[in-house]
Amino acid sequence: MAYLAESHIEQAALEILSSMGYETLFGPDIAFDGKMPERKSYRDVVLTDRLERMIDRLNPT
Repeated sequence: MAYLAESHIEQAALEILSSMGYETLFGPDIAFDGKMPERKSYRDVVLTDRLERMIDRLNPT
C-alpha cells in the first residue's frame, strides 16, 4: 500500500492552482513575521487585501 502524506496532497493542489494561473507562496513568507507579511497575526485567516483585489478583478465596477 502506498503511503500518502498531507504534503503530497498539498503539493498536488499547489501545482493545479499554479497551472490555473494562481500565484502560490510559501506560508511562512507571508506570515506577520515573514519576509513579505500579508497578515497582522496568525488569527488573520483571510488575506483581505488579496481577496479584495481578486473581487475587483473578477467583478469590475
